[in-house]
Amino acid sequence: MATKLFDVALAEEHKRYVTGPGAAAALDLMIRESSRITGLSFYPAWHGKIREFRYDDIASDEQPFAFIVNRKHLLFYIRRPALGRPMTAASAIRKRFPYATETKQGEWTVRISDRAMAERVCAWLHEYRGAAPPAT
Repeated sequence: MATKLFDVALAEEHKRYVTGPGAAAALDLMIRESSRITGLSFYPAWHGKIREFRYDDIASDEQPFAFIVNRKHLLFYIRRPALGRPMTAASAIRKRFPYATETKQGEWTVRISDRAMAERVCAWLHEYRGAAPPAT
């Protein structure tokens, strides 16, 4: 799979959309840290009128994660391609993210409203990829 190019202009457009200070700090951290996760191509995109960032697995050409950019929070998705590992079992997700919600499609969402939750999600993503999170 060809790695998608990170569109800086689109990322900046998505950032300008955010109005909540906690969400803005979370988005900055998510962009910085997600770009450092090995094996995943991370980039901004549109899904119709929805602003999002996607994570593509470079080896499998699947999209295991994404997050939607809202005005006051981000909504992180653990998508079907990520499921099936012990750390993505429902009990493990609920233990790590107590307020995670399972969707009708069997995927999971985690609401990110501040930097602290963004740090937790990024640390989890690094663990998912089998690497310790880099020091920030």
